[in-house]
Amino acid sequence: MTPIDKFLPFIVPYADSVPDHVAKLATIKAANKFCTQTLIWQEEFPVVVAHPGDYIRAPIPEWASIVKYMYVSYNGLKLNSTTRDAVLSANSIDVGLLEGTPQVYYQASEDSIRLIPYPEEHGKVRMVIALAPSLRSDKVPSILFDRYFEAITNGALADIKQIQGQSYSDPQAAIIYKELFAQGVREAKNEAVRTLGRNAGRVNFQRIL
Repeated sequence: MTPIDKFLPFIVPYADSVPDHVAKLATIKAANKFCTQTLIWQEEFPVVVAHPGDYIRAPIPEWASIVKYMYVSYNGLKLNSTTRDAVLSANSIDVGLLEGTPQVYYQASEDSIRLIPYPEEHGKVRMVIALAPSLRSDKVPSILFDRYFEAITNGALADIKQIQGQSYSDPQAAIIYKELFAQGVREAKNEAVRTLGRNAGRVNFQRIL
């Protein structure tokens, strides 16, 4: 992991008198947006036990948030994704009464999914999830600094310079930095496609069980 502070030498000199706390917030916002748009940071959770009747929660750290479930399987069977509305509209009975071998899943909350039908017995769920640093975080995956720090700093400067009424305000520069950030996003997406599975974006962390 890399602390947000490590980005500041690449940001503060280019934003006249910007306070560190403003620069840090802009940096974590840029990191969050970068991961959300590129899906570059993905984590695999190979063994999450599914209990009958329970929702499935991924053991992600507090400083991360879920962007998208990329893959979910139950006891080796890949499950298709759906939505809560689709499940409710397709069934004439309460889906809570449905039990059996899960066939689909939907995202029930920010950090949980529900298997449909509910599993009748304990099972193993495997998930691959795209993550992003939480806006409350003071650190980011090291890959964002080691390989994508230019895009992150450009995104942070775009956010800083579009703030109005400050010594570091510069709407025209904000437009340029925003385009540079967008270019970095496009390049990261292309790189992810070339890696065939985005393995370069996987970051290990201590799981919270």
